[in-house]
Amino acid sequence: MFKNFLFLLILLNVVGPSNLLFSKNIDYYVSSKGNNLNNGKSPEHPFKTIQKAADFARAGDTVYIMGGIYSESIDIKYSGLKNNEIFFTNYKNQNVVIDGNNKFPKETWRGLFSIFNKKHIKISGLNLKNSLYAGILVVDSKYITIENVSSYNTTSSAFGIWGSQHILIDSNRVELACNGGTDESITISESQHCIVRKNEVTNNGDPINGGEGIDIKDGSEYISVYNNHVHHLNNRTGIYVDGWDKDTVGPINVYNNRVHDCNHTAMAIATERGGHLQNVSFYNNIIYNNSDVGILLGGWISHDEHKPDPKHTPVTNIKLINNTIYNNKGGIVVVNKDIKNLIIRNNICSHNSPKKTKDYEILIENNNSKSNIRVDHNIFQGRGSNDFPLQTSNLPIFKDVAKDDFHLNLASPAINKGTALSAPILDYEGGDRVENEKYDIGAYID
Repeated sequence: MFKNFLFLLILLNVVGPSNLLFSKNIDYYVSSKGNNLNNGKSPEHPFKTIQKAADFARAGDTVYIMGGIYSESIDIKYSGLKNNEIFFTNYKNQNVVIDGNNKFPKETWRGLFSIFNKKHIKISGLNLKNSLYAGILVVDSKYITIENVSSYNTTSSAFGIWGSQHILIDSNRVELACNGGTDESITISESQHCIVRKNEVTNNGDPINGGEGIDIKDGSEYISVYNNHVHHLNNRTGIYVDGWDKDTVGPINVYNNRVHDCNHTAMAIATERGGHLQNVSFYNNIIYNNSDVGILLGGWISHDEHKPDPKHTPVTNIKLINNTIYNNKGGIVVVNKDIKNLIIRNNICSHNSPKKTKDYEILIENNNSKSNIRVDHNIFQGRGSNDFPLQTSNLPIFKDVAKDDFHLNLASPAINKGTALSAPILDYEGGDRVENEKYDIGAYID
């Protein structure tokens, strides 16, 4: 008997009382009309604040939040376990609004949800608004899921991911992020093994010190960014990959995204503080009606008064393949003079070269060596390339650009004119590219 009691004490000290094997998962309930003196374990006896539930929730527990407005910010207290996460969600699909009222969080470097050094947390089905800093801030954490969340009017990022691993940002809507603040609408910084998919990012407000749509930066690796819709941003790039000052091996894959009507460049790749960015691929993206370049490989330097400016901004093994780029101010532009092993292939660049500018459909600047850049199997309508021969055609390429329909016209000169070399197997809609061993140019197959 004494031995069994001693074993139980040891087990409690090692794993904690809530994570014992065979412990029962608990559902907690929160209502704006509840009471924090309740036990929170039934819809009839809910807590009043989400933070109260977060103070109790352990691995395997679910916090159901009933419809209403909650003016608070929440610090996640505990971690979940593999296959036993802690889940925060709306109760029966009710409308839950967490409103910072521009007074929460009360500290900088916090969010309406703050997740610091935690694992296995999932947040779903909530509406966040009016945060003095971030919507959800994740720092030094692992296995975090943010899905079906709406974020509106945050001073910094809607979702800021820093120094974390295995993060999923899925099917969210972001508006008015970085509204007068820093960072980006969705920020992935110094992180690995992250997926950013099926998100809508729009209207970034007044981007004084930040505001890009989706930014993969500062040494982040093993990142996939796909099926996102980024549009109508103010004075900032839609999707940006920036190595900053880190040596970044990659891979970073940006594909099947739609970026349009941004008052800046649609997509960009750079390494602003001299890090070595490697193995980045942009493919199957549809880019149109942006006020600046479709895809830009930048060579600019971000100055730091405390550090000397880097002499080089190296990027290596970059692939721009099967993208559709229409009606921007320049199609694909390369200004980085330190680039090596760049492939520009199977892209449609159409009507990206206004007559009153020097822009081309594909423009290579800064005397880049042709041995470092491969340009082939691209089709254009406009001013072509300053250095490389391209295939041109006056035939209609798309079905209906007036309706933003960039499927290929049945007589499109892009049909069967691409190459399988390094090309994606599937197209923008998931169709199989291989047909009679021929590949179409652009994001769609006919």
